[in-house]
Amino acid sequence: MTTMNIEDFRSLGLNKNEAVVFLELIKNGKSDAHTLIRGTKFHKNIVYDNLTKLIDKGLVTYIIKDKKRIYKIPSP
Repeated sequence: MTTMNIEDFRSLGLNKNEAVVFLELIKNGKSDAHTLIRGTKFHKNIVYDNLTKLIDKGLVTYIIKDKKRIYKIPSP
């Protein structure tokens, strides 16, 4: 479990929504978008937009399993 919070990730250059989605993904290990939407309580468009931003920054990756994207944090 992480002791980092939203402000820690914001100081590293993430916006607030990116930080919330990233923390939820850390909490779950790996998740599909539906689980992240429930966990963050954000609209699905916000979650998908921020997942795309996190993927572009190289902080999140995904695999396809049973025709679903499963998002995860890549190994360093």
